[in-house]
Amino acid sequence: MRIWFERIDGIGASCVKSPGARWHALHGWLYNVLAQEGSGPVRKAGVFYVSQVLAGCGMVHFEANPKRAPSAAVTLAAMRKGVRICAEQLDETFACIERGNGRLLKVAGRLGFDPVCALKVEGADCVLLKLFGGGVLY
Repeated sequence: MRIWFERIDGIGASCVKSPGARWHALHGWLYNVLAQEGSGPVRKAGVFYVSQVLAGCGMVHFEANPKRAPSAAVTLAAMRKGVRICAEQLDETFACIERGNGRLLKVAGRLGFDPVCALKVEGADCVLLKLFGGGVLY
């Protein structure tokens, strides 16, 4: 499996058009996550971006392509690659995942994220996670 990121200039080329993706396309940076399993076709699995929370602290985001949800293996590989790139630059790395997204919560746990607290984000029940290490980043 190959996973790579493609920088997006503007929201038009993004496979995800959420408010967070739109904001990062305009004011930050946003990447399409491209995946190829075996010799199969290249697919846009989702988008990856980081929000700076405080100096040295960042919140990583992976949003799956709503038209074609990626496999668990692709999601794990994309998150692992994105976190590995960002964790070296950040003192603290966080993620916020909706409580109902059990698959992504499991992926985050395998990467070394542990729950910190529950919170509501735009009315959705979410879990705030912090990267403590001990996961499988390499």
